[in-house]
Amino acid sequence: MIKFLCPDFFVFLFCILQVFSGFAYAKDLYLPPDSTALNAVYLVRDPNFNGANLYLVLHAGEADMSGPEGLSHYLEHLAYFSSAQKQRGDTAVSVDDNAFAFKLATMFYAHAEDYSDLTPALERLRAVFEPIELERSFMIEERGIVEREYEMRRQEDPLGFAAEDMLQKLYGPKHIARSVIGDRDAIRALTPEDALRAHSEFYHPANASLFIIGDINYSLVAQKLHETFPTKEDAPPAYEREAFQISQDEYFDEAARDDIFRDRVLFRKLVRFPKAYDWAQRMILRDHVHEILSSSYPSGLRKALQFDDFWAADLEFELEFITSELLLLTINAAPDFGVELDELSAKIQSQLSAFAEQGVSRQSFYDLKNDTEFYYEDLKNTPTDLREYVFRSLRLGVPPVSGRELDRAGRNLTHLDYDKVISAIATPSDTAIRFLRATQ
Repeated sequence: MIKFLCPDFFVFLFCILQVFSGFAYAKDLYLPPDSTALNAVYLVRDPNFNGANLYLVLHAGEADMSGPEGLSHYLEHLAYFSSAQKQRGDTAVSVDDNAFAFKLATMFYAHAEDYSDLTPALERLRAVFEPIELERSFMIEERGIVEREYEMRRQEDPLGFAAEDMLQKLYGPKHIARSVIGDRDAIRALTPEDALRAHSEFYHPANASLFIIGDINYSLVAQKLHETFPTKEDAPPAYEREAFQISQDEYFDEAARDDIFRDRVLFRKLVRFPKAYDWAQRMILRDHVHEILSSSYPSGLRKALQFDDFWAADLEFELEFITSELLLLTINAAPDFGVELDELSAKIQSQLSAFAEQGVSRQSFYDLKNDTEFYYEDLKNTPTDLREYVFRSLRLGVPPVSGRELDRAGRNLTHLDYDKVISAIATPSDTAIRFLRATQ
């Protein structure tokens, strides 16, 4: 006699398969089914991790603010202290925590010593969304702390500050050109009312994602999340940022500096990433093109500018996503003996064009591919490395991808894909150049 299996059996079988597939990729990125008030939740299990780290990423940063620059940083301070204050008292639990402000995001961190008890850390993060309840005198005092932090950073990284405002020379203080840290005058112009207004506008669970990494149990995490962020709430929808437009503008200036020891060229260029690639491919291509630019590979700029013809005595490259659609290329170069700043600047630009014309050599491509093949394959089982890609994505408001997707992207790209990105870098677009002349 034939017995037909009931539907419940197939449901049970499906669950078993899901459990075993979860074990197979236990250390890779996991996106649990979620109906909480948060925009999204991402989990990575690392059995070797001590406890769990929780990162609440608000998808709003300095680029979204109006008014004096540095508002997102000031607000981050106030939201952090207000959330900590709400847990004070007889029932307070000590939580290792911190907060950080970026161009497109604001991040709040909490650490749970015991992975089985995430409640104190989750409640600390949830309190970030509650109305800020601090004495006005404290908020004014904290503005002074922000100003001292600005002074400290300016002393630690004078060249970074010299490069920071170059985008403002192209676009004015708006969108991605806004400074996260601000300057002395902007910070002093900030008011608690500015911060409270921005908090009301942007600080909602629907506008934030949560990333947890550690020795965690997925089911237990889901339970704690639903206890802390129970349901979708009646809140404004997730904030949608207006796309940033670039053109082919150029800006140039020069300045005397008494805090550097040799003349330098600062070169910054915004690059629109070719549209043909998904996010996993874009991250891999950025990694590899940055490596080619900054290394001594035959196709690279360092070889041409520093090792072949000795144009630059010191040369630093940075290629980063400033939005998910735009790359920001920064070149910081000191001329070699007998080379003038204008000569070095012209050589950098002509070499970028030559770089695009010749493309990436097959030797450079295969050398780089062989060097990184095992790294991308291991991302499926290396939570610490995968975490950096998750952060990079969430800071830009992009859903992160798994190690499997990154590995697949790395395997399928060819040297022709690299050539397309390099061609985009050489294409005329918004460029700012600054000559720094040392007075010491």
